[in-house]
Amino acid sequence: MTPYRTKPNTRHYQFLATALTALSHHDPAQNRQSNISLFRRADQLVERTTSAIPSPEEVKVFISAFHVPESLAPFISNLTPAQFLAICFVQKFIRYNNGDGLMEGVTRYTILQDRVRVEALNATGGFGFWARLNTAMRTNGDMRADDMELLRLLTAPQQIVQLALDALSKDTASVIALARMWRDTCVQPRDWKSQTENWDEKIHIPHVPAALQEQAFKTGSRVVMPVPSVSANSLRHEMIREPAMWHMLNLLNTQTGDMPDGAAALLYNGGDLNEAEPGDAFKLTRQIRNAYPVIDLLGGSAKGFILGASNVEVSAWIVCKENTVPLARFGITPDLSAFDLLSRTELTRHTQKRVSGSPMPYGFETLVQGSQLAIEIRLRPYANDLVAGALAVAVDTYKEADSTAFGQSARGFGLLSLETLKEPVGDLTSLKIQYEAYIVGNVLELRGGLVSGRLTTEKVVV
Repeated sequence: MTPYRTKPNTRHYQFLATALTALSHHDPAQNRQSNISLFRRADQLVERTTSAIPSPEEVKVFISAFHVPESLAPFISNLTPAQFLAICFVQKFIRYNNGDGLMEGVTRYTILQDRVRVEALNATGGFGFWARLNTAMRTNGDMRADDMELLRLLTAPQQIVQLALDALSKDTASVIALARMWRDTCVQPRDWKSQTENWDEKIHIPHVPAALQEQAFKTGSRVVMPVPSVSANSLRHEMIREPAMWHMLNLLNTQTGDMPDGAAALLYNGGDLNEAEPGDAFKLTRQIRNAYPVIDLLGGSAKGFILGASNVEVSAWIVCKENTVPLARFGITPDLSAFDLLSRTELTRHTQKRVSGSPMPYGFETLVQGSQLAIEIRLRPYANDLVAGALAVAVDTYKEADSTAFGQSARGFGLLSLETLKEPVGDLTSLKIQYEAYIVGNVLELRGGLVSGRLTTEKVVV
């Protein structure tokens, strides 16, 4: 057995992956009921600067130009200008578009809530938000030519609008609830007994100028916002764990169907803890990791105990302005925002009546073709040469296979072209040969350990 290193030696790869097709990578944290899926997002600090900062007096004058129902004025006075403008945007949208496009039917507000959040995240100003929301809701965008309040919304100072977009994305349900209450205060249905809302007949009720809390603004601010991102954990599975598994099983001339489910799960997804830890867990862990370099590389769990930490670390960033700092380690200077790279794809899903039924449309966000990812894979300093060889063959296997990432590859998404920017110092070919020779030279023991569930130990551990 190759001894572990006694001196640290950081070994890492750097790749620049270019999307040859659009990337589909949905956000698992969504709690949604409409038919559009967001691209994965992660909160991060983003620096925002504004050249023209409105004074409290200017904000007060700007807000006072908006009029609200007198009955709601005491409640709205507790809001900030940003929250108020967020409600104004939605109230105006409902006023002009109720019954048009997707603003029709009992689910229209569920759909609206989802689309408002999506477009508020993607827009950079009120002008763009209004246009994107009309497109997303398939409405015609009609408005009155003399609606000065909407004109003010679309041309509001950038910093106020950006805060309003933050409120629209983070407090969407509250914003829409108050916007509907505002709208319902001003109109009544033609038929109170009807289950369908026809908000056409106006009630003439008194309105008063809006009076709100004061809000201070700064020239530079670091705000936390959800930014499109990619999962390093997904790439770790697709670029390392799964290729390493298939490569080893090919050398062992076996397949996952020959072994217990627990052994297959350990190789494919790290396994699962489902029993109490045995007394000799540390001894078993050492035996298993010494026998299987792939498990030593990636870690995992057996029956009741963890097989130690992974020896590989993966990081990944979309090449965009929001990631300027980490991209400097790759020598990359981005020129586009992550939000500039987002697009929307529309597909149809067949119903149970596959031939005669109408397909159900659904949509999802993607990163456009040509988008790039910066990927770094680091091997922990004290990993031995067999583990380094296992990592090297895993990367080669991935590059020589389909080189896809994330979701819906069967539908044509996620094909990558991988450019190697940096490789570990040393003779990688020798490490790969050494690793493969070890696997081939211990075929019977290693295959038997997987098939029996003992992993070369004296007891069944998976």
